[in-house]
Amino acid sequence: MKAIYCSDAGYDCEAIILAPTAEEVLNFALAHIREVHGEKPTPELIEQLTELIKEE
Repeated sequence: MKAIYCSDAGYDCEAIILAPTAEEVLNFALAHIREVHGEKPTPELIEQLTELIKEE
């Protein structure tokens, strides 16, 4: 299982996004950032999130 911790990306947020693949967890994280934090993902943010994906 792959995971991204929202707080690792610099947000004051305790969300943990989990998915079976890195691509899925990235897509869920981008949707979370749009819907919860009201931000439009940038190429820089996508690159940062990709580097933060961990194996759980």
